[in-house]
Amino acid sequence: MLIRIGNEDHYFFNFKFGDISEDGHNQHRNYLIHSNLPFQEFVQCFKSIPEKTGIDLYTFCDEYEDAVIPLSVIKVLTDKYNLSKDFICDHFFYYNEYENKWEADGFDSYMEFILFLITKVNPNFKFYETDEVIETMRVYIGYGLF
Repeated sequence: MLIRIGNEDHYFFNFKFGDISEDGHNQHRNYLIHSNLPFQEFVQCFKSIPEKTGIDLYTFCDEYEDAVIPLSVIKVLTDKYNLSKDFICDHFFYYNEYENKWEADGFDSYMEFILFLITKVNPNFKFYETDEVIETMRVYIGYGLF
């Protein structure tokens, strides 16, 4: 759905991830996106994440209860995007000291991570909180977050 506010176009759509086929543990989340990008442009940005950032969301957190984040992802965040490990812990993932590994900290922080990556693909991307739903993007990632 498109709404014009002032001189800006605002788009509303739904982003669903986890077990979107609902044939496994049936756990998934819907996120309502209010963005300055049209739905199809958002989809293209999402598809460009591996090429533009070096992070392929389809290669981790994809098995039941597998929330492990590869060190290669942390390396991209720290080296390419100059994020501190404290920032990563505050916003995206946590470091499990007992098992010596990084893990996703649930759906909300994983969604924040996805939106961060979208901004790296398209620096003009803006998003806002919303309760409106019109279109849905469904991706089979994040299965292991449950």
